[in-house]
Amino acid sequence: MANEIVKNRVEIIGTLKEYNLEIKNSKTNGSEFISGDIKVDAMLDDKLNEFTIQFFAKKLTQNGAESKLFESYDKMRDLVGKKVRVSGELREERYFNKTTNQMASAQRISGKFVSAEKGVTPDKARFEFGGFVRKGLVAKTNKDNEIYTYDLEVAQSNYNGTNMNVFHFNVDPAKPEIIKAITSMYPVNATVSFEGDIRSIVQIATVEEKAAFGDARVKTYTNLVRSYNITSGDNPIVGEGMYDMTAIMTLTQAYAARDIQITAENATAAAAAPARPVTSRQTSLI
Repeated sequence: MANEIVKNRVEIIGTLKEYNLEIKNSKTNGSEFISGDIKVDAMLDDKLNEFTIQFFAKKLTQNGAESKLFESYDKMRDLVGKKVRVSGELREERYFNKTTNQMASAQRISGKFVSAEKGVTPDKARFEFGGFVRKGLVAKTNKDNEIYTYDLEVAQSNYNGTNMNVFHFNVDPAKPEIIKAITSMYPVNATVSFEGDIRSIVQIATVEEKAAFGDARVKTYTNLVRSYNITSGDNPIVGEGMYDMTAIMTLTQAYAARDIQITAENATAAAAAPARPVTSRQTSLI
């Protein structure tokens, strides 16, 4: 792999509401590490947003020194209730979905640095990203056939160039100039660079369910509506930083091979799992 663009930055400023990190020991060699997530609330466009950000760090570095990241993640609990600045990146979690019986992806925010935010700084949630277009802009519709967003699929090489990660970004239907620009300027396989706003809006819905008799049951559900809205972008990259067709084909093949490996490992684990015994509540066809 050459020097293809791998820009991938996230910055969130808000209030640290939850700290869910734990220190554990590796099952392989017993070494200590810290992992888990935090929740940061941010008021953006007069709406409450809740961001879940994941963290991981080993206690010791490769040369045996204690990791400063490990120490800072452990002390992060002291910042609960305070305003913080979190820097990190987007991460793809690729896995086999046993419900749909196929491969699936989850788009996560992986944190790296956290610090107390001093002074009066507005809440924010922004990303910067660079990669190559896998699928061009596609309109997404709701049950009433109304377009609620446009989706752009962009891939990016991992840091050692052996595989890639795939991410999805959005364009607001109320931004026709951005829709037009991306449609005309960002064809499939183009190397692109853009930035935008991250949103994870808290929506509370109340549903009333009728009972056979007596008062109706009222249930409240909290949903998070997530989006990565592109607000500006650069001209396609040509030359330094560009993903050529050889690189794209190599990464695409590696991605497919990893999917095959994950699927095979899942099948092996399922075959090795003990069969569920037939109980009195189950009907046997034997």
